[in-house]
Amino acid sequence: MLRWTARTLLPAFVLTLGVAPAPARADAEKEALANRLRAVEDELAALRGQIATSSEEDAKARERGAMVTADGQGFQIRSRDEKTFRLRLRGYVHSDGRFFTEEGDRSNSDSFSMRRVRLNFEGTLFENVDFRVMPDWGGGSATLFDAYLNLRYWDFAQLQSGKYKAPFGLERLQSATALTFIERGLPTEVVPNRDVGLMLHGAVREGLFEYQLALMNGVSDGGSGDGDSNDGKDFVARLFAHPFRETTLAPLHGLGLGFAVAAGDQDGPAGTNYRTAGRNSFFRYASGTEEHGVRLRFSPQAYWYWGPFGLLFEWVRSSPELSRNGVNAEPDITSWQIAASYVLAGESRTFRGVTPASSFKPDGSGWGAWEIAARYGQLEIDDEVFDRGFADLASQAREAAAWALRPNWYGN
Repeated sequence: MLRWTARTLLPAFVLTLGVAPAPARADAEKEALANRLRAVEDELAALRGQIATSSEEDAKARERGAMVTADGQGFQIRSRDEKTFRLRLRGYVHSDGRFFTEEGDRSNSDSFSMRRVRLNFEGTLFENVDFRVMPDWGGGSATLFDAYLNLRYWDFAQLQSGKYKAPFGLERLQSATALTFIERGLPTEVVPNRDVGLMLHGAVREGLFEYQLALMNGVSDGGSGDGDSNDGKDFVARLFAHPFRETTLAPLHGLGLGFAVAAGDQDGPAGTNYRTAGRNSFFRYASGTEEHGVRLRFSPQAYWYWGPFGLLFEWVRSSPELSRNGVNAEPDITSWQIAASYVLAGESRTFRGVTPASSFKPDGSGWGAWEIAARYGQLEIDDEVFDRGFADLASQAREAAAWALRPNWYGN
């Protein structure tokens, strides 16, 4: 009995010695697994952080990224919100042929001409600063036509600085791409073109009332300038209104009425050069003629657009103080024009041009828009200019009259 018990206990003892370490090894394995789990969780947390950071950077990159478009508005690069930053590239080419019925005068030589070759860079910086740079290579020479910045926080009060069109002549302020006729009329020969200065301007209620107040270097009639040779400056003011735009009188919604005035003390050579639509000079002051004193210009102006019908009128007077060989004079140079147009297919004509209802297509599914237009204008120089020796009537014209009939086709 005792011998059996001993034999039975010995294997049990040995078995107990072999199994006893198992709980410690299990605890170690559990701890190892826990450590590995914590390491995996730390790695996952780090990855989540990297993904979140990457998503934020991607979102910021998308916000900083630009939108590139090409359509009827030109080639554009814009910020995602489409207003903070914008760059637009446009341009146009105006080529024409000039053929004259009179022979024997070199100034009237028949020719083809590259009248305008322009690239227009314009856009917005920081949402409230507009800019424009427009060089021109017409006639084979490079000229900087526009280069300005416009600070625009409010529509009713904006500040513009640089070189741009003086806010005076009605047809001069119309873009060359919107002109009814291939050249502007005679009054544009009397008004200032582009000048350098500072301008406060604005519009109330989407153009119901507009104003421009500018201080500029001052240029001769029809002239442009990049600098100034004297201390005199021109003050230019223009008011323009659409008095019936917010009334129930629909036919008068497109009626615009305005008045412009420019005055400044100018001293220097009288560089006036009045030209015909064929770009030939018909009047220049005699050599040695200078401007000394106040030059005054003023112009009542108006247009009326109603559906396909358009009508434009302006009258201009320029009164310089002239001096030559001890003789002084204060003559008046006056000019006016009236122009009418009608779009045959019924599209609307506006001051900004004509947009066809359908573009021209060779298969006959679209023909563009056709327009007919007529214009008459005059320019008259005071007799005092010739009587006092500021010009020779034998070689310079005292007055000019011009009429035009024109069909226009807008392909797109």
